[in-house]
Amino acid sequence: EAGAIELAIAEIGADDVCRSALRIVGAMMPPDAPRPRYTIDPPDLAVRVDAYRLRQILFNLLNNAIKFTPGGGPTGLDVTVDRTAELVCFTVWDEGIGIDEARRRMLFQPFTQVDTGTTRQYEGMGIGLAIVRHLVDLHGGSVAVESAPGQGSRFTVSLPWHPLPPSAPEA
Repeated sequence: EAGAIELAIAEIGADDVCRSALRIVGAMMPPDAPRPRYTIDPPDLAVRVDAYRLRQILFNLLNNAIKFTPGGGPTGLDVTVDRTAELVCFTVWDEGIGIDEARRRMLFQPFTQVDTGTTRQYEGMGIGLAIVRHLVDLHGGSVAVESAPGQGSRFTVSLPWHPLPPSAPEA
């Protein structure tokens, strides 16, 4: 199929990809702007993903978190493992403008932005979240949004986690 994206799945360190996405976003920010907060548990978490595409997902979400948080308010990326469901959860959060329920339903449609007025305050083509959803779907994952006007947003990308079996003791 023309234009189809093929994933290059490999076992990678989640911390490396997260820090790479944070560096890219940080390079685009004013020098005095506060950087997104970052946590990962466990720190040595390994995941089977397309590293380039995961970086793209995180970049889009982090970029939006920063863009929609006026005055350099807090933003962040938290990475956790749900061992019961065998999921790795990448949560990008902000304390920005938030999104009402009616507009949340439109978030992942291409060329759609929450602010549709003629004096739109936030720049962009409105395809970042559509790309995020597509790339997450290709990985067999899901993306969820929690948000309320004036209370910020949380975008959680949940990807299948394939833990490595314990190493056999050396003889």
